[in-house]
Amino acid sequence: MGSIHRSQTQCSPGEDSDNNSKGYVGGQSFPGGEALLRSLFEHADLGVAQIDLSGNWLLVNQQLCNLLGYSRAELEQKPYLEMTNPADTEITRQRWQALIADEIAVSVLEKQYIHRTGKPVWVATTTSLVRDAQNQPQCFIKIVQDISDRRRTEAQLRQSQQRFARLVKQAPLAIIEWNTRMEVTAWNPAAEEMFGYGQAEALGQFMDFIIPPTAVDYVRGITAQLLLKQGGVYSVNENLTKQGQIIVCEWHNNPLISPEGEIVGAASYILDITARQQAETQLQEKTIALENTLLELQKTQAQMLQSEKMSGLGQMVAGVAHEINNPAGFVYSNLAHVEEYTQDLVHLLARYQQEYPDPPATLQAAIEEIELDYLIEDLPKVLQSMQVGMGRINDIVLSLRNFSRLDEAEIKPVDIHQGIDNTLMILNSRLQGQGGNRPGIHCPDINYPEIKVIREYGDLPLVSCYPSQLNQVFLNIISNAIDVLEEENQQRIPQETRADPGMIRIATAVNQTGVSVHIIDNGRGMDETVRSQIFNPFFTTKPVGKGTGLGLSICYQIVVEQHQGQLECLSAPGQGTEFIIRIPR
Repeated sequence: MGSIHRSQTQCSPGEDSDNNSKGYVGGQSFPGGEALLRSLFEHADLGVAQIDLSGNWLLVNQQLCNLLGYSRAELEQKPYLEMTNPADTEITRQRWQALIADEIAVSVLEKQYIHRTGKPVWVATTTSLVRDAQNQPQCFIKIVQDISDRRRTEAQLRQSQQRFARLVKQAPLAIIEWNTRMEVTAWNPAAEEMFGYGQAEALGQFMDFIIPPTAVDYVRGITAQLLLKQGGVYSVNENLTKQGQIIVCEWHNNPLISPEGEIVGAASYILDITARQQAETQLQEKTIALENTLLELQKTQAQMLQSEKMSGLGQMVAGVAHEINNPAGFVYSNLAHVEEYTQDLVHLLARYQQEYPDPPATLQAAIEEIELDYLIEDLPKVLQSMQVGMGRINDIVLSLRNFSRLDEAEIKPVDIHQGIDNTLMILNSRLQGQGGNRPGIHCPDINYPEIKVIREYGDLPLVSCYPSQLNQVFLNIISNAIDVLEEENQQRIPQETRADPGMIRIATAVNQTGVSVHIIDNGRGMDETVRSQIFNPFFTTKPVGKGTGLGLSICYQIVVEQHQGQLECLSAPGQGTEFIIRIPR
């Protein structure tokens, strides 16, 4: 420690032998020094005063007068301690006594003076004792600095700190402060409640004590970002309570930066969102359950509508088949008798011609009028054509009855090709070429070519399935293909349609797991957005009133859910569409 040097000078300027002013500083005299000291005294930015040992003002500068609100004459008439806040009087006397007793060299004290208006003024005083050459106390020199602004700032800072401390203590959020080693330096009551550790238990702990092993690596990564001056870091992660309970917390972490710009720690504001996450999870589960229920309801509704539709169609088809079959059977059974009777009549006519080769003129005229020779030649052909037509009617009736299969609700071995052919028979009229009378277009002289159906059947075994349901699948998919091709025909000129007619190709194949049916059209195709939704209930690209959006959804349920098969759609704009039906053996 350095030695203490005390002033040994006079309290008033002296004169030399020539009566010139001289100042005394540290026992040394300076020619003209009194003037210099007086100038420094008067023009100092701080208050400066000389006080005798009894506490009376000897000299005061203007700055001190301004500080206290008195004139120089007024101030010098008042005892020093009268200007001091009574609360600071005793400590002031003690410091003076310590200076006189040579216990301290300088007294530095923050205290309050009383302004002329009665308001307290905060000052910082530096007091030193002046001694003479014999080391006897002479007077006190005081330097006074107005620190009112600083004390107000400090008071505001203390109030702010107190408010912040109250907020931290009362905050519903857990607030934790860490040093750069991520050891706890502050731990508010909300943190105690959230994690179960008291403040004394938590202070100094490394962060891992509230982190489960599964989240340690993730949290350390967050900490590394925080300490690299990358700003605040938000995270949601699991935490561990003192009781061993896992909770989910939302963390808002910010670095603590010193005035020099160095990171000195971090502050974290934590919210326990376990209950919220559980509620969100429950809400998600309920939402999913509601969506599933709605989907099942849609499926059930679709099934009911489609079942009602197909039931009505099946009943109608079966009724039509029955109504056609009865008179057709009557006609077909009588054709044999008609043929026999016709042959008898032809033979009889031949005998007449042999017996009467020269009939009367009137009879000959009648024979020529009806062209008897041509009639005898053509009549067997007509009967044969009628038999072929009746055979065709019988085939149609059989196809109608096979398609409806209302009595076949059970699974059974089925000829897939027969089901496809029966479906094509039902749709035959839509596949044929039509005239130009289309919705919105009336061109009776324009004919649209038929939609070509190309069968590429493989050698399939019988497949166990629900026949009527599988027929629904074939009907819905092929009908959709026809709809697309007909719509395109309406939008193209006839020359384009004839040059590139609509085509549906149906190919079947067998593999190790089952059979596959490929239904391919050369229509406009569809984009991925449409393709990804076509099996959703009630999704349709058709105009309002033209489609229910149930057909392909029903197909998916029949193939995938009821037959444990697969239904796939391949399509791209301008590339046509292919449906692949896979039925397991």
